[in-house]
Amino acid sequence: KKEKKMFGGGKVDGGVAKRGNQGRSMVINEGGVVSCEHPLAAQVAVQVLDKGGNAIDAAIAANAAMGVVAPMKCGVGGDLFAIVYEEKTGKLHGLNASGWSAAALTPEVLKKDN
Repeated sequence: KKEKKMFGGGKVDGGVAKRGNQGRSMVINEGGVVSCEHPLAAQVAVQVLDKGGNAIDAAIAANAAMGVVAPMKCGVGGDLFAIVYEEKTGKLHGLNASGWSAAALTPEVLKKDN
């Protein structure tokens, strides 16, 4: 098994880094960065990245895990803000999925050219 190193010393055991002087567990991955309220949710997201998933896959996995380990912190009715860069196309997408919307609002209405 390849040893993973982290800045400032410490060891990585099963994907969770441990260091005596920190307040939270850190999850280390060589292919990306994950930040979550709960280290188990971050570990799930890191596993998705390790298996070839992208940042969106990892974010969805982390949110699903948060629904199990910390349901009071996320879930249906929450807000979502995202900025996604597609390296292949060079496109940058922004998403603001917060607040209320009309009950009659459909994807077709949003696609109309006003």
